[in-house]
Amino acid sequence: GLIPMADAPAWMKLLMGEEIFRHPVPSEVTQIPAWRELLDFSGANTPLPAGVSCETITLPGPADRTLSAEVYRPAAEGPHPLMLYLHGGGWCVGSAASVRRMAMLIAAQGYLVVNLDYSLAPEAQFPVPVEDCLAGAWWCAKHNAQLGGDGGALLIAGDSAGANLAAAVIIAATDAAALEQAGLDIPTGKPPEFVGALFNYGVFDFPLLMQTPGSYQGSIEVRYNLAYLGNNFLAHHWSPFVSPIFAPHLERFPPTYLTCGNSDDLLGHTLAMSAALAQAGVATRLSAVPQMDHAFLQLDQEFAAATAELNRIYGWLEELRQTH
Repeated sequence: GLIPMADAPAWMKLLMGEEIFRHPVPSEVTQIPAWRELLDFSGANTPLPAGVSCETITLPGPADRTLSAEVYRPAAEGPHPLMLYLHGGGWCVGSAASVRRMAMLIAAQGYLVVNLDYSLAPEAQFPVPVEDCLAGAWWCAKHNAQLGGDGGALLIAGDSAGANLAAAVIIAATDAAALEQAGLDIPTGKPPEFVGALFNYGVFDFPLLMQTPGSYQGSIEVRYNLAYLGNNFLAHHWSPFVSPIFAPHLERFPPTYLTCGNSDDLLGHTLAMSAALAQAGVATRLSAVPQMDHAFLQLDQEFAAATAELNRIYGWLEELRQTH
């Protein structure tokens, strides 16, 4: 049955497969790494879809770091369109493993999916996670055919903080001036081209986040602002690589699908970003799903509404494939 959305602990318990609130949410940035170890998203990963192989690979990241990613290949003969998938977790928790099932479900539809593990805050603050994702995207474009991809333009997808990072990657790949101005570590080689973007319950506007009740204290401030952006967090809020809604060239985005649950505190971000993209002339599909809360796509076995939304996403991906 449906959980009344006022009951956040019950929703989180469903999502995590455990009582997350047994572990006090960090009140200081220094507590985040220990808290991260306690969170287990493995409940979201059973069962894994049949007929999709999983391989863990390493790839070169910025500043001589090595990044890790999981690559999912469908059983059907390739080559397949390549999708880069970026997990959520508020820039400070989560991993490729936490969205493994979800990314494999997409792979089962006939996509080669690269599910990247980027560096997490507070150990790696902005812009490091963004730079890791840029390195991953440029690398995927370069090695597309080698990985079993179709060698064409990429798809990019992200959940929550991952949707924020995915939008930052698109801005970096389509706006060299913004990239230079931000002083980010730019990968060598030709920027990737994107044929489509999937943003699941993303964060796109930090000034909007600050209007959320309680954002100046408690977990939003600690986890998102202080951990990810550092003590001088307000200085970063209007950067397009932090708040993609402020990108000067939103018209350069590929066709974009945005989904969010109607009960999600972050719904305003999805509504605002989809409006901004549509206004810029981007082919935009918006889906606001009644009675669903954050990260609901990972609960497709609990809720028919989540399964229905996954099917809409698959349909949209198929439309893109037919038209590009």
